Amino acid sequence: MLGSKSIVVDSADRPLTKVEARKSTHAKAPISRRKRRKYSRNGCLSCKKRKIKCDEKLPACSRCSRLHLDCVYYRVFKFQPALKDEEGKDIEDDSHLWPTEGQEVPTNVSSGSAAISVSENSGRNESSDLAEILPPAIRMDSSAYTPPASTSFSAEQVATLLADQELLVGDVLAADEHYQEDIVSIPSLVGSDILGLQDPDIQDFANSFLNLEVPKIVIETDRDLESAALSEYDFHINLAKSADPVAAGRIYKALRLSPVEIIHFRSFVKNVHLVLNPFDSTYLGSPFMEVFLRNAAKSSYLLNSMLASGARYLLERARSDKRCCLRDSDMPDSEYLSNLTKQIELHEKSRTVYLSNCFKFLRHSLERPEKISLEVESALLTSLILTADLSSYPDKRWNIHLKGAKQFLKDHVDEQKCITPAIILSKYLFSTLEMSAWIFSSSSSPTISSEDLKVWLPIPLNHGPMNELARLGMVYDGYRIERNEETGSQTLLPAMGEFKIYVGFTDDVLNIVKHVIIARGRANETKQPVDPLMVCKIFGLVERAKNFFIMANQAPFTIPITSKFHPLYEGVDKTKAPLGGYYHVLRKCLSPSDSWFSYFDFCNQIRTDALHLYVLVSSSFVGAPPDNKYVRQTFQNALKDVGFLIWFCDQGLQAQDGESLEKYYNSDIIITDPNDVDNIAFENNTVRISLAKRNEICSKCLKDTLDLKIDYSKYVSYQIDHRICMVQWCLLIFGYCCITAREKLVIECMVMRLLQVGIESGRFSLEKLNRVWTLRRIRFRDMTGRLFRLEQEFNDSFFMDHENGFLFT
Repeated sequence: MLGSKSIVVDSADRPLTKVEARKSTHAKAPISRRKRRKYSRNGCLSCKKRKIKCDEKLPACSRCSRLHLDCVYYRVFKFQPALKDEEGKDIEDDSHLWPTEGQEVPTNVSSGSAAISVSENSGRNESSDLAEILPPAIRMDSSAYTPPASTSFSAEQVATLLADQELLVGDVLAADEHYQEDIVSIPSLVGSDILGLQDPDIQDFANSFLNLEVPKIVIETDRDLESAALSEYDFHINLAKSADPVAAGRIYKALRLSPVEIIHFRSFVKNVHLVLNPFDSTYLGSPFMEVFLRNAAKSSYLLNSMLASGARYLLERARSDKRCCLRDSDMPDSEYLSNLTKQIELHEKSRTVYLSNCFKFLRHSLERPEKISLEVESALLTSLILTADLSSYPDKRWNIHLKGAKQFLKDHVDEQKCITPAIILSKYLFSTLEMSAWIFSSSSSPTISSEDLKVWLPIPLNHGPMNELARLGMVYDGYRIERNEETGSQTLLPAMGEFKIYVGFTDDVLNIVKHVIIARGRANETKQPVDPLMVCKIFGLVERAKNFFIMANQAPFTIPITSKFHPLYEGVDKTKAPLGGYYHVLRKCLSPSDSWFSYFDFCNQIRTDALHLYVLVSSSFVGAPPDNKYVRQTFQNALKDVGFLIWFCDQGLQAQDGESLEKYYNSDIIITDPNDVDNIAFENNTVRISLAKRNEICSKCLKDTLDLKIDYSKYVSYQIDHRICMVQWCLLIFGYCCITAREKLVIECMVMRLLQVGIESGRFSLEKLNRVWTLRRIRFRDMTGRLFRLEQEFNDSFFMDHENGFLFT
C-alpha cells in the first residue's frame, strides 16, 4: 500500500496491466443496480419519452404545464387487429351486397370490414373517382369557386391534431358505460333471424332514450298532399324523394361497405346527418354531405367515425324498444325480445369495432409523416363527429377535444391558410359547438376568453367568402325594418347573407350572445351582478334583432299569401327559399294559404326571446323571479312563437282536465319529518331541506313523468320534426319561466319530442326542468301547521349546474 493507491497482482505475482486491473476490480466490486424509474402506462407522450411518472392531469399534466410542452395522451386499448392489408378484399359487383327494405341482413361481418385499403391512398386525390358516383346535385362545379393557394401545415401541427383525435376516440369508448375492453369484434350471427335491422327514419323514432313513449298524433286533412304545387315546397316530401337507392348503392360500393356497415352508414346519413345539419332537405344531395363523402372516400378513420355514430343511434333505438316492450307487456313476445337483444349486441359491438378501426387508422396516419399534411380536413371532420357524439355523455371530456381542434383551426385562421369547403364547414360546426357549450356551461366555468370570442363569434359570422358561403347553403338574405323615430315611418332594407342557416339565427342575435357571454364572465370575476348599463345595451340589441325577417316577422310566423315566398303566390317575382325554412302544418282547420310557416324566422325569433328572458331571470343579470310581472308578460308573448308547432285540442281543456293538470304539476309536496330539515328561517318563511331528501323527491317526480302519468294526446296535438333540436336551449329557458300547468304541459311535451327524434341530450333539459318545477312545490309543515317554502337558491343553480354535457346531440 503506497499512499491511497493499490496494485492488483495475479496468482503468478506479476503486476497486471491497467486494462486487466480495471476488469478485475470491476468484477470483484459489488453490483449496483440502478433503480428503475416508474412511469404511468397511460401517461402523456412527453413523460413516457423521458420515462418519468406522469400525474395524468387533463388537459395537460403538471410537468408539461410547467415546461410549456405540448401534452398529448396516447391511450392504450386492447383491440384485436382491425387494420387490413392493402390487398384486403375485392369488392364484388353484385347488387345483393346492398340490402333492400324487408330483406334479411346477414351479420357475419369481419372486424375489419370498414378498414378499407384507401388508408394507403389518403394522399391521393380521388375527387374524379367520387364524382362518378355522387348524385348530380352535389357534384362540385369547379368553376364556381377556386380556393386560394394553400400554405402547408407543419407536420407537428397535424401530428398534434391527429394524436388528439386518438385520445378523443379513446374517451368516446371509455364514456360508454356498456363498453368492455374484451369486446373486440362483431360475432358471427349467421342463421339468426334479425328483424327490423333497417335504420329508422328520424321522424319515426317512436320511443325515447328514457323509457318514454310519446303518442303519435294523427292529423286529419281534407287536402291532396301530393299536389304538385305544394309538394314542390314541402320539406318532408322532398326529403323522402331524395332517398335514391341506386345512387346510394353506388356510394356503398365505392366505400366498400359490408351489408351491416351499409345499415350503419344509412343511419348516419338519415339520422345523425340531420342533427348535425337540420335544415338539409336531401340525404345525399347537399354540399354538406358532399364534403363528408369526398373525405370519407380517402380517409378510413373518418368513415369509421361516421359508422360508429350511425351505430350508436340504432343501438339507442333498440334499447328503447326493448325497455318499452318489457314495460308495456306482462308477457312480452319472446321472439321479438330475443331479436332486440341480438340487435343491441350487434350494434354495440359494431360500434366498438368502428372506433377500434378509427383509432388504428389515426395511429397509422401519424406513422406516415410524408403524407401527414393531407390529413387536415379529414381529421377536423372526425373531430366534429366524435366531439358531438361525446357531448351528450355525463362528463366534461368533450371540452378537452373541442379546445384541441379549435386551437388548430384558430392557427389556421391566424396564418390565413386556404379556405376549402371542408375547412369552412368545420369552422361553422365548431362555432356552433362553442356557442352551445358557452351558453349551456356553468356561468362559473373559466373556459371563455375574449380571444376565443374574436375568432369564433365574429360579427358578422362569416368564416369564408360570401359567394362560397351561399353556394354551400350556409347563409341567406333577409330584410331589416328601419324605423324613423320622428315620422314613425318604416323602411325595408335588404340584409345580404345575414341569416346563418347552419346556426339558425342572424348576426344580430349572435351579437346578443357575445355580449351575454362577456358580461357573465366579468360578473363571475368581480362576484358582482352585471353592470345595469350593459343590461340596457343588451336590451337594445334584442330590439334590433327583432327587426330582421325573411318571410314572416311575427309569431306564429305564417307566410302570407302575398309573399313572394309563398307556394301559392303567382307573381312574376315568385321566389323559393331553401326548403328547410318552410314548415307545412297539416291541420284541418287551416286553409292551404294559411298552412305554411317560416321556420327560419321562428328560429331567429325564439332565440332572441330566450336570450331576453335569460337576461331577465338569471341571477348574474337582473335576477327577476318567474312570477315577476314583466317576466310573465315577456314569457307569454314569447310562448306564442311555438303556437304553430303545438296546440291544444279543438275542444279545449275541460274544467276537470284543468284541475287535474294543476294538481299534477303545481300541487304542494308536503314534508313533515323534522329530520329532513337543515335550517328554518322564520323571518322570511323559508326552509332548507337536506340534499338527500330533495334528490329523493325529484327522482320520484321524474319517474312519474317517464311513466307517462300524463297522456299528452288527451290535451294537445303537435307536428314537430327533428328541426326542433335547433332551439333546445330556448325550450330550457322557457321551461324555467313556466308557472301554470298549461305552460308546463306544452314545454314538457316539446322536450319529450326532442327525445323522440333521437336528441339524447334532451334528457339534460327534461331532468333540469323536472327538478326545478318539483323544488318549487316542496313545503315543510311544522307541528303548528305552518307551511315553509323551500329556499330559492335552487333557482340560481338552474343556470350554473351544467358541468357535464351540453345541448347538442
